[in-house]
Amino acid sequence: MSEWDFAFGLTGQALEDALSTGATYEDWAMIEQELEREVIGDHGKNVFVFIDAENIPSRSWEEIERCISYLVDRWSAKVYALQKDHATMGWHEVAKTNDNVEEIRLCGDPAKNKVDKKIIRDIRKLIGNCTPTETCVFIVSSDSDYRVAVTELKEAGVHVVGIGEAKANDEYKQSFHSFIELD
Repeated sequence: MSEWDFAFGLTGQALEDALSTGATYEDWAMIEQELEREVIGDHGKNVFVFIDAENIPSRSWEEIERCISYLVDRWSAKVYALQKDHATMGWHEVAKTNDNVEEIRLCGDPAKNKVDKKIIRDIRKLIGNCTPTETCVFIVSSDSDYRVAVTELKEAGVHVVGIGEAKANDEYKQSFHSFIELD
């Protein structure tokens, strides 16, 4: 990484100002972080993270945590999976080692979209029990089944951020206030 990467995409007066300030890459990264935090603003007082463990692998946890912590200071997460789903057991370890992560394992037979429906129900409960202008919701999934819930949150005045893989469809990504793609 070059010390001049911060200038990528700048043109005209903005580029001239950036290059003449003597600021380092780290200075510009901190400024960028503060500008992104300003977008969330008061919505960052109450931050809730809903993670679809069937859709996002636990190996993405560190990147997810870094993205959220970059934007807000305090937050709590719930990871949803089926009780007997061995493919999601990595999330069990994440929940055990992180105080701000709660694991929710759904019992019973696997049913189509069971995890998605539970997350959507919990999101709808949240809408009725929060101050929307002070609330930010992160939905960590590439599954477009959450698009209706995202719309409901936005209509209620909640700031909604999506985190998912690049494979998520564009309409889903655009339904959020912002969408962060995982590497």
